[in-house]
Amino acid sequence: MLALGLLAPSPVNAIIEIKDIYGVSRISWQGDPCVPTNLAWDGLSCSSGNNIRILSLNLSSSKLTGQISAWFAGLGNLESLDLSNNELTGQLPEFLATLPNLKFINVSGNKLTGSIPKTLREKDNLQLSVADNPGLCQKDSCKKHKFVIPLIASIAVLVLIAILSLMIWRIKKKRLGFFAKSQKMEIVKQKNREFSYFEVLRITNNFTTLIGEGGFGKVYLSTLEDDTQVAVKLLSPSSKQGYKEFQSEAQLLTLIYHRNLVSLVGYCHENDKKALVYEYMDNGDLDQLLSERNPNVLKWNERLQVAVDAAKGLEYLHNGCKTPIIHRDLKPSNILLNKSKLAKIADFGMSRVFSNDRDSHLSTQPAGTPGYIDPDMENC
Repeated sequence: MLALGLLAPSPVNAIIEIKDIYGVSRISWQGDPCVPTNLAWDGLSCSSGNNIRILSLNLSSSKLTGQISAWFAGLGNLESLDLSNNELTGQLPEFLATLPNLKFINVSGNKLTGSIPKTLREKDNLQLSVADNPGLCQKDSCKKHKFVIPLIASIAVLVLIAILSLMIWRIKKKRLGFFAKSQKMEIVKQKNREFSYFEVLRITNNFTTLIGEGGFGKVYLSTLEDDTQVAVKLLSPSSKQGYKEFQSEAQLLTLIYHRNLVSLVGYCHENDKKALVYEYMDNGDLDQLLSERNPNVLKWNERLQVAVDAAKGLEYLHNGCKTPIIHRDLKPSNILLNKSKLAKIADFGMSRVFSNDRDSHLSTQPAGTPGYIDPDMENC
C-alpha cells in the first residue's frame, strides 16, 4: 500500500483503498476499475484512450461511515464526486480543494460538522452541495460560535450580578439617607424631573446667560439634552424670599397645570443648592414688553389678549383647582409670554392655598416686591 503524504498514490491504488476503507461491496468492483471499459466499476466514469483517468465517482447511498478519507486526494483527475445520503461524519476536508479539475461535490444528507473550508467555498467553478448536514456551518464565523454562547451566558451573569449589586446599594443608600431626606422639601416627583447641581451647571453652561433676576434669585437660559430651552431660577443664598417660598412654588407647580400658568420642568435640591427649572418663555415678561424703551411695544389688541390670558390663569387658580390658590404677587414682571405671545402667570412663591376659611396648606410671609393682591385676601 502506498503511504499518502510520502508518495502520491496512483488513482487505481487510491480507489482500491477507498473500497477497502468503506467496505464497498458492489459486485462490479473487481479487477481494474476502468479496463475494459465495458466492465468499468459501477459508479465510476473513466476517460477513453491510452491515458485512462477516473473522471467521476458516485458513491451515493452506499452506506459509507466515518470521515471522508484522504485517499480521495489520490484521484487527481476527478471532476465529479458524489458522496450524498450516507453516514459520513467529521469535517469537510480541505484537501478536496487541491483536486485541480474538480467541478462538482455532493455531500448532502450526511452528518458532517464544523465549517466549510474557505478554499472550497472560494474555488472557481466548483459546485458544492452540502444540504441536510445539521452540524455543518457555511460561514467563517462558525468556529467562533462555540465560544459565543458561553460568552453571552457569562456576560449575562455579570450583568445580573451588577444589577443586583446596584439595587442592594440603592436600598442601603435610601435607608442611610432616610433621616436626611425627611428634612428635604416634599415635592411631588411623578411628572417633574429632579436635577443634580452638576446637571444644572451643565444645562446653564455654568450660568452663562442671565435672563432675569428677582427676590428669589437669578434666572438663566438653559438647554436640555434634547435641545429644549428652559429657564433655571437659582435660589440665591441672600434671597429675600428663601426656602419657604422655594418650597411653596415647587409644591404648587407640581400639583397644578393650565395653559396660562408657567409649567415646571423640574427642580434641584442638593444640600444648599436649590433651583427650579421652568419652560422657557421666549418673549420675556410683560413689564419689559410695556416699557417705553422697548421698540416692539405691545399693540392694544395684544395687551387685551394678555389680560384675557392672565384672567384665565387666575380663574383656574381661584375656581378650577380643587383647593383654591391665591397668587398674592400678580404684577407685569410675573406675567410671561411665550413665542406665540401666549401669556402665562409665573412666580408662585408667595401663593397661599385655602381648604377652608380657617385652614391653609401652604403659607408664606409677604416678601420681595408684592404686586396685585385681592383686597379680600390682604389679611390672609
